[in-house]
Amino acid sequence: MMAAGAIEEGQVLLQVPDSLFMTANTAVKSSLCGKLVKTAALPEWQALLLHLLCERAAGPDSFWAPYIAVLGQQRHHPLLWGSELQGQLAGSPMMRLLADRLQQVQED
Repeated sequence: MMAAGAIEEGQVLLQVPDSLFMTANTAVKSSLCGKLVKTAALPEWQALLLHLLCERAAGPDSFWAPYIAVLGQQRHHPLLWGSELQGQLAGSPMMRLLADRLQQVQED
């Protein structure tokens, strides 16, 4: 994004309606996976992941198809990195968050 003029402090630059955020709550309401999300009592991160996978499988008929198309096919996420790449995060707050998330994934 590039501004054509001065931006005032506190000025709203972009508003995105809540209905355009894919969340654990939209997973519960999904016609594709909502019943399973409720029945399995999935943690939020698993509910969101299942929701994304179901919507991706629905293809162009999915409400979320434009969003999913922007995500592309790349899977560049620190959880999927090897120890060498993860080591590059040493000293950053991200390293602790990553360690916590890896532990959560292993426990779940």
